[in-house]
Amino acid sequence: MMMDLDAMEKKIHSMPKDVKGAEVEKTITAGMIQSAVNHEMKREAEERKAWFIENFDKLTLLDIYASEWMSETRRKVIRELLQAGAEEEVIKSIIRPEIEEGQVLQKKKMWLEMQQCSWP
Repeated sequence: MMMDLDAMEKKIHSMPKDVKGAEVEKTITAGMIQSAVNHEMKREAEERKAWFIENFDKLTLLDIYASEWMSETRRKVIRELLQAGAEEEVIKSIIRPEIEEGQVLQKKKMWLEMQQCSWP
């Protein structure tokens, strides 16, 4: 029941031929594999980030806080605003992913100042 494995392999894994028709052996190196893995990981990370930004408003504050896309600065802002009694929607509006971190800190500061004002 032995098949001609060499013939079967050529059907499955055909090797390219050079200009003169001789088969050229194509080898896959560890570097090529690592490059492909790195490329795939980068693509998946970009997809996760795009999903996070697209679904930001639907996520809970805990999901946002635990996300790989939240920097320590933004996590600190979340903690400070929670301690100050800010509601979830207010916090989300301050830490939105499209806002630069400097602006996040400025918005937090302004929100805290506004809370100290007495409204008539």
